[in-house]
Amino acid sequence: MALDFFVTNSKGGLEKSILLYLEDYDELCSLIEKSGEVDLIKRIISNYYSDYEFYNNELPILKEEVFRIRILIKESDFIQLRIFVDDFLEMINWAINNHQTIKVEGD
Repeated sequence: MALDFFVTNSKGGLEKSILLYLEDYDELCSLIEKSGEVDLIKRIISNYYSDYEFYNNELPILKEEVFRIRILIKESDFIQLRIFVDDFLEMINWAINNHQTIKVEGD
């Protein structure tokens, strides 16, 4: 099972997609606790099976929160989680530049 993060294009087709797997989810929760105020990301992570949508006005804040989490990941630790966070930052930047929302769905 995985949390699916995705962005659709203006025609509703899938533009970008990344997965957060359950084994990385536990590590992410631990980092969220260490990172301080990350209310947006905490909101969706608090319920692994929920659906959520990050709207355009939330994306700059989300980017800051995810970047705070990224700083806590050492290069040698949590390789898959680091890849997810890097991909998520790239997705956030793309969504901001293209005025799209990011949707999250639990599998």
